[in-house]
Amino acid sequence: MGSNLEDACLEDCWMLGAEMNGVNLKNTWLKGSTMSGVNLSSADLTGASLMNAQMNNANLVGSILVEANLSGADLTGADLTGADLTGADLSGADLTDAILIQTKLEKVIGYAN
Repeated sequence: MGSNLEDACLEDCWMLGAEMNGVNLKNTWLKGSTMSGVNLSSADLTGASLMNAQMNNANLVGSILVEANLSGADLTGADLTGADLTGADLSGADLTDAILIQTKLEKVIGYAN
């Protein structure tokens, strides 16, 4: 099990290539953070605020992003295989070349698959 950063405020944080697999980031404020290449596999980002976050090439395999706000986020080339984005807000998010194999996209806002 990873670290517990639930309810943390990490706005505009730089986490390039960070290894954060399995971390608890429930309800964490990550607005505008730069997280390119970060490993968030199996992380719990339920209710996290990731507006305008730079998450290109991020590893989000098996992550929980239920009701997360990813509006305006750059998810270019991100691997979301098996991730749960139920009820997430993807309005204006860039999912170019993102991997969405077995990704749960039920009730997602702003994304038409």
